Amino acid sequence: MSRMLPEILREIFRYLQSSELDLIAASLACKSWYFEARPLVNDGALRFLNLRSHRVACRHLDADVEYLQRLSSLLTESRRLRLGYCDLGYRRYCDLVEEIRILPSIMNEKVQSGADAIHRVVKLRPANLHRICIGFRNQDTAPYRDCVMRLLDHIRALGQTITSVALGSVSLPVKSGQQTHEICLGVLDRFKDDIHEVSLNGVQLDYPIQHALAQCHSVERLALRDGLPPSSDPPAPATENLVTRFADAFPHLTRLIFYMRVGRGDRVTGAQLRDLMTRCPKLRELRLEVDETVDDECVRFLAQTARNLVELHLSKCTGVRGEDEWSEGDIRWRELKRLHIADATGVAVSFVEQVLRVCQKLENVLLSKYDEGLEAKFEEYGYQYSIEEMSWKIDRSIPVTDIQ
Repeated sequence: MSRMLPEILREIFRYLQSSELDLIAASLACKSWYFEARPLVNDGALRFLNLRSHRVACRHLDADVEYLQRLSSLLTESRRLRLGYCDLGYRRYCDLVEEIRILPSIMNEKVQSGADAIHRVVKLRPANLHRICIGFRNQDTAPYRDCVMRLLDHIRALGQTITSVALGSVSLPVKSGQQTHEICLGVLDRFKDDIHEVSLNGVQLDYPIQHALAQCHSVERLALRDGLPPSSDPPAPATENLVTRFADAFPHLTRLIFYMRVGRGDRVTGAQLRDLMTRCPKLRELRLEVDETVDDECVRFLAQTARNLVELHLSKCTGVRGEDEWSEGDIRWRELKRLHIADATGVAVSFVEQVLRVCQKLENVLLSKYDEGLEAKFEEYGYQYSIEEMSWKIDRSIPVTDIQ
């Protein structure tokens, strides 16, 4: 068969069933079509094995399930038939899969069918599948939990290495339900030996969750957002000391995000922040909600000791008043690219000047508010104020020689 131009193939495939999977299926039918059609396939569509939320129209959920079923059947058949010329293509398509996404849906045959389709794809052992993202609602049912747990067992039994997990609520965080707790515990327990990244959003941090998380000794990136305080049954350590406990459990942390947002007692203190940087010297990204004990001296401590930081985001910094003078040698953030110090009472001009002078890689600066007194200093170093982002951004179009 003669080779066809992509434009001609595109017209042919336009009359198929309007799915990229039809394009792939047709490309597997013969060698010449495969090599012509391959560039037309959108790789991004195959990155996620996704079961969507029931909040979208049911037909969309059904379409996602059908997509998964056809993908798993196509990959399985191409492998079973041992089509030599498309073996590379099979591996290419299969290895595009990076993440499993399971979002809450009313438990029905379609959802179970979709979970089975995910299982079939995982059986093909995608080389780049290392992440699981699971959403839940407070009213999730036992059947939904059981469906998720069975799928987790299949993934583990197949020896798939999961290094990143994201567990989050898609409803108002009033109180985590029993099903939510069991799903979180199930994920952390099954993959604890390989997990390097954990993200928990809207999870009630009771003792079992805290304990299970602490058992994931290889964690390097940890994000806790909108977490709920522990319930009284069973009793759990207060969340005030979570940062200290996790710093002790994960000495190799390179990223920490901690926004509990449930009360003043759950903000990070100055003492905890100092202890964190002492225990976790490899931190490169730090995003925290702090209390008033994080003051100018605490910021100075960070500037002198946290030399590996690339991103520093501190919010609720009412204790930072900008009353100290900063001189050469006080700032050692050589790698810093983004600096956000929000809600500060004041920011010293000398601090800003030293940051702009020392941090040659800096791209974005957000302070407590727009300060006309700092405008000239930022502009001198090639920064412009972005009203949309309420921060100063470097203007790379200005030659370096003009801003020294």
